[in-house]
Amino acid sequence: MKVVLSTLNAKYIHSSLALAYLEEACHSDSWEIETLEFTINDKLDQIMTRLYRSQPDVLCFSTYIWNIKETLSLCHDFKKVSPECLIILGGPEVSYDSASVLEEHPSIDYIVRGEGEISLRELLGQIFAEKDVENISGITYRYQGQIKENSDRPLITELGSLPSPFGRDFTPYKDRVVYYESSRGCPFNCSYCLSSTARGVRFFPMDRVKEELKHLLKYELREIKLVDRTFNCNEKRAQEIMQFIVEQGSSTKVHLEICADVISDEFLEFLSKMPPNIFNFEIGIQSTCPEALQAVHRFSHWENLRKNILQLRSFNNIHLHLDLIAGLPYESYDRFQDSFNNVFSLQPHMLQLGFLKLLKGSEIYRQRHKHGYRFQTRPPYQVLANNYISYDEIIKLQQIEELLNRYYNKAIVPTTIAHAISTVYQGSAFIFFEDFALYWEENEL
Repeated sequence: MKVVLSTLNAKYIHSSLALAYLEEACHSDSWEIETLEFTINDKLDQIMTRLYRSQPDVLCFSTYIWNIKETLSLCHDFKKVSPECLIILGGPEVSYDSASVLEEHPSIDYIVRGEGEISLRELLGQIFAEKDVENISGITYRYQGQIKENSDRPLITELGSLPSPFGRDFTPYKDRVVYYESSRGCPFNCSYCLSSTARGVRFFPMDRVKEELKHLLKYELREIKLVDRTFNCNEKRAQEIMQFIVEQGSSTKVHLEICADVISDEFLEFLSKMPPNIFNFEIGIQSTCPEALQAVHRFSHWENLRKNILQLRSFNNIHLHLDLIAGLPYESYDRFQDSFNNVFSLQPHMLQLGFLKLLKGSEIYRQRHKHGYRFQTRPPYQVLANNYISYDEIIKLQQIEELLNRYYNKAIVPTTIAHAISTVYQGSAFIFFEDFALYWEENEL
């Protein structure tokens, strides 16, 4: 039996952490596994040709908001030329409405919901043995003309029991971003995030984390991006991992997502001594509007955030990437202006202005009618308007986002922009970018 694991990454420089874990978890002498990664920019007919020439008996795709459209198209066409091939989908884009996906897309045979390492291995075993799958947790499938949804699979509690995908040769990934995780889950419960569907944080054993990172760092990769939702939820552990990374002496950049308002003075002291040009901190502030934060169960403390981020900025050794989300409940266009100015005043190296996405499975998706959300029917399900902000205003924010990325985030004429904001616009970065966007529109730039 030939099994192909595949996905379409958003960019060539990206790599698939999910496929790496699945390949190791599903290894067996009973079948052959081939992993094929593509990008959403590749031509679908070329992807189709490559998949067909692999002649899979089972074809598995990992799906996300950025690749679901292309993946479904491939599934439909592939079934036409290989009708005997079983097609399995997994990933967050199909885990929360799996029965509907099967109803709408007859080319798909199975869906693996949630963490897939154990479920997919068991499913492949039953397919190989030509036995029924009714006792496999975490799958949805077709049976005698009906769609059956088995019980959810409990989360994997002992992450150290999973085979490591990081012992391989990473030379081919030298110029790419390699994704890594030292934990799964999140201590918080933000209603717009799929991490909130599973409470608590589970950690990989520290010895394993060090062994894997040591192996990765020796390849001098472009970047290792940890997908831990809150890397510093355990400061002692975070400090130990960061210190270990520094001791390896690698030129590889390491990207970490942290929560800045809970940083202790001891951790700040530790961070002040970090060598420059190694770590990139992404800090999700999202909003400084108390009503909006409360509505999405995000209990940030702005003054603590502000103080700690200014401290981090003063160290001048860690790249700071701050996030804002437009379209949260109760935050109007005018109130978002305050959030923007508050965060801009911290002078991060990068300020990402994002837009709320109504992800299937999230609490805010279930509350969409309460707040009058109108959003894209296609992925990424981005907000168009709600009871507090109009589509006209969303368009303005999208124009501001474009100029923010084009100028501020690329450090183009930074002195001129800073001078204009401080002297002409009395410190309001938002109004500066608003006027700048209007100028671009009027002059068709």
